[in-house]
Amino acid sequence: MKTTLVCTIFLFLSSFLSSQVRFEKGYIIDNQNRKFDCYIKNFDWKNNPESITYKLEKEDQPSKINVSEFKEFGIENECKFIKAKIEIDRSSNMTDKLSNNMRPDFAEEILLLKVLVDGKASLYSYQERNLTRYFFKVDNMDIEQLVYKKYLVNYSRIAENNQYQQQLTNNLKCGKQKDINLVAYTKGHFTKYFANFNLCNGTEYVVYGKKKLKNLINLSVKFGVNQSNFTFTEISSNGLFDLEYDPKTSFRFGASFEYFLPFGKNKWSLLLEAYYQKVNFSNPSNFQSDLEVSNSAIEVPFGVRYHKFFTENTELFLSALFVTDIFATTDVINSPIDLSGSSTIGNFGFGLGLQHKTISLEARYVFGKNFLKDFASYKTEYKGLSLILGVSLY
Repeated sequence: MKTTLVCTIFLFLSSFLSSQVRFEKGYIIDNQNRKFDCYIKNFDWKNNPESITYKLEKEDQPSKINVSEFKEFGIENECKFIKAKIEIDRSSNMTDKLSNNMRPDFAEEILLLKVLVDGKASLYSYQERNLTRYFFKVDNMDIEQLVYKKYLVNYSRIAENNQYQQQLTNNLKCGKQKDINLVAYTKGHFTKYFANFNLCNGTEYVVYGKKKLKNLINLSVKFGVNQSNFTFTEISSNGLFDLEYDPKTSFRFGASFEYFLPFGKNKWSLLLEAYYQKVNFSNPSNFQSDLEVSNSAIEVPFGVRYHKFFTENTELFLSALFVTDIFATTDVINSPIDLSGSSTIGNFGFGLGLQHKTISLEARYVFGKNFLKDFASYKTEYKGLSLILGVSLY
């Protein structure tokens, strides 16, 4: 049974995660300057792609095209990449690989660059494993790397070549710009600097990758019903003595705080919940006994959640959680010894749910929890399935 459950979960996760990459409306310009509209598989690339997968029509079978076969592609309202012959410095900034040469070591290459800002002044990036470089051009000038390089001074001290600051000062002059010494070699700083320059010049420009993110914080109230299984085990010299109880229905209520990570198109979020529940088990089904176990607690699940958006208002989500208790009380009635005052051991759970606008419904399964952590000769296993209704407040 457990093996079947694990296999089912694994197959579902594989299918669920692989289905998140969608074909989105875009275009490709080939090496003969022919532009054709198509649907491109959007991987939300971290590193600059070496190939792309596309369909001419949504119903077509996907085709793959390598960087050598095209000069530009873009996805509507998302991203744009262009191929260019540029000089790039691939010097490492890793401490154990630094040289004592402060000058960049340029080599001419043909690379696919990601367009970050497109306008009178344009900003580009190239990313490959541990290498990140930024490039720019103003008007009709050639694309040029913004130079930043770490190097060793007398093999004992690390210094920085911040030539990019002088490049920006010389080429992007308009009004009162930000103190150039405060502009770090990062995507965020450069994007803002180039956008401000284009705005100052009164020219049209586009900032790519400025995603339409939903609110990064979601506060919800939660109400649920639990169907729980419970066993009580005594470990003695005669072996194990198990009491099995009939499944029990109980209720829960609480609140949820969710923070959407500001990357990956809002697919990942961190989750923290707190809810109160109380459950009582009596009359074991497999043995005549008057042993009763009652537990009440504020349970605090925390973990990660993955979202699949069908429309702007509808999504499917998958949660992976660790559940711990605070203010937990366990009472064992008619036990031969006093088992009160024990703490619990946290457990894991996963959930699958659907949300439409402000209403969500989730099925959640939690694995075995031991209410009697502090007693070596006794243990319990509490596990079950919950159906949880949520209402988003913010």
